[in-house]
Amino acid sequence: MSDEKFIDKSWGKGITIEPYLMSVLSSRMFCSGVEMTNTMVRTARSLLMSICRDLSTAICDRNADVISLPPCIPVHVANMGLTVKPALLHPEGVQEGDLFLNNSPFNGNTHHADYTYIAPVFNDGELMFWTAAKGHQADCGNSIPSTYHPTALDVYEEGAIDWPCVKIQKGYKDVHDLIRIAMMRIRVPDQWYGDYLAGVGSARIGERRLKEMCEEYGNEVIKEFCDSYQEYGKLRMTEEIKKLPAGTWDYRISHDRIPDLLPQIDLHIIATINPDEGYITIDLTDNEDSQLCGLNMCEATSIASARTGVLNRMPSDMPHNEGAMSRI
Repeated sequence: MSDEKFIDKSWGKGITIEPYLMSVLSSRMFCSGVEMTNTMVRTARSLLMSICRDLSTAICDRNADVISLPPCIPVHVANMGLTVKPALLHPEGVQEGDLFLNNSPFNGNTHHADYTYIAPVFNDGELMFWTAAKGHQADCGNSIPSTYHPTALDVYEEGAIDWPCVKIQKGYKDVHDLIRIAMMRIRVPDQWYGDYLAGVGSARIGERRLKEMCEEYGNEVIKEFCDSYQEYGKLRMTEEIKKLPAGTWDYRISHDRIPDLLPQIDLHIIATINPDEGYITIDLTDNEDSQLCGLNMCEATSIASARTGVLNRMPSDMPHNEGAMSRI
């Protein structure tokens, strides 16, 4: 099959995939993400995931940049590139059949309770995608029986296990020593293991569907699609930002006081819209570093929150990929 069949250079700089094919392939990815989410909901053992649905899934391209998001919790996934990218730096490299576990806020994750299972997708020996399944745990090994510990002064007092994007499966098989550590340190080990299997199943079903798509269209077409779809997302977001008024808005709000712990915390947000350049800047730097307790937000949470605020004001058909979010 010749790639020339899919080339149409008339509708956007850097976009070489025909619109109909971009629509087909982006829909295929979206449906794969929905199937991943449904797998977690239907197989999770804890009520937090199976009933409350405190979980999300995402698909990243071969560069570990977000390329497709099904209906999800935005703070979980608008930052998923940060969560997946540490896998690229694993000292053992990345092989087919690997599965990574990242719950570390120091390594691109949100907080310790959000366990993220990350699977590389290979086709014909070439890395093509990443799938990610994230779920809030019923227990994560904190020093108190809660996944939140606002009075903890540091992560050691918090007590949770920090998994810095470790390989928890190799060759599609569990690394049993890591499973044993988790089962020993978590108060509800059987429930945790059931949720672990749900996360693994979700990541693997996404891997299977994306591999099928690569086999059907060929690696070169899929890579061209991924690059073009990211460029399309950037162009769409840029055009929407150009419709907005230029200016800077200064917001000052407050976090309620916590009795016997913290006084009222003032928060400062500066939002700037630059339509000419097609950028929106959310500046959070003018805030106090709250060292008195664990209310500081990590990089992934701060970025996701800022992106979510902007994306909620955009058209519903805006691509939810790194191309679009790079303009924020």
